[in-house]
Amino acid sequence: MKKLLILVLFIIISYPSYSKYYAGFGANYNLIQKPNDLINDDFASFNIHLENRSKCKLWYGLALNYSNLNRIDKAPPESPFFNYIAQIEPSIRYNFISNNTITYSLVPYVKTSLLIGLIDAEDELSDKSLGGTLSVGLSYGFVAFDECFMIDLNCGYAGFNTLHRSDNRIFIESLNFGLNLSMKL
Repeated sequence: MKKLLILVLFIIISYPSYSKYYAGFGANYNLIQKPNDLINDDFASFNIHLENRSKCKLWYGLALNYSNLNRIDKAPPESPFFNYIAQIEPSIRYNFISNNTITYSLVPYVKTSLLIGLIDAEDELSDKSLGGTLSVGLSYGFVAFDECFMIDLNCGYAGFNTLHRSDNRIFIESLNFGLNLSMKL
């Protein structure tokens, strides 16, 4: 996992122009899907992210995500539930129109990413996980305090451990609704 993180960071910093980097933070509301909806409650997740926007329509970046999960009251007492999710998220985003916010203030996009990290549960299984996301969204670029900002509103699907998980561990999947704010560096 260290080698992957180093590779992603190298790619992000590979362009000499810092004017195309955006850093920010955001939050998602995650609607748990079956069968975990009988054990875990819907939850909020939080992220900090860095994106390279040097290409007009293709952006890529890295985010750090954290979610704290709660057990629902009517869950069977013996059922193991998930406690938290901590993940690194390398992503690629395609904008349907240019990111030139002088010409276009609204930019629709599609984004896909890997979710690499830990999912802690009340069991003895390994917490390592590998999953992915697919989302669509709309960005709004604006200037405030003489700086360029962008607000992203998105909706998507996340399979937090669909690609790799411990044997006998169930999938954890959700529909996500997110809001992110980023600023040009």
